[in-house]
Amino acid sequence: MRLRAVGTGELRMRWMMDFIKALACTILALVLLIWAIGAAVRAGWFDSAPQTTPVPAAEQTQPYEIQAQLACDKAIKAASANPSAAHIPYTPNMASAGGYMFQWKKGDGLTLQNGFGAKLDTAVTCVVAEDGATVIGLVVDGKKLIYKPRKHK
Repeated sequence: MRLRAVGTGELRMRWMMDFIKALACTILALVLLIWAIGAAVRAGWFDSAPQTTPVPAAEQTQPYEIQAQLACDKAIKAASANPSAAHIPYTPNMASAGGYMFQWKKGDGLTLQNGFGAKLDTAVTCVVAEDGATVIGLVVDGKKLIYKPRKHK
């Protein structure tokens, strides 16, 4: 069996064909990538601003509502046997004026762990003063834990 010598012209031609194949594959891959990005943009995957639904006027927060909710979270956790296991979901402010009131009924998702480690579905009512920082009422499963009546001027 004899090995045939390949001339430089034939090598140049093979190299050129390999280069053209690689170039065609690269162009095809780029076209597919551009098409996929266009489809994703049309589908809304790359929106610069997250889509939000407008909050009805009745559910818009008052000046210290978030602070009041955090004060309730802190008070509820302090009343729990295991504060780190407490799960307190968001609930809207129920008071119309003169403070804040947050209420969770059984089934709303507020769970506290008891002394035996069981997570219990719990009903809680928390009342916060107008300043948004002072918890003036806390009732957990019907037991008044905090009750500070307002002093009228």
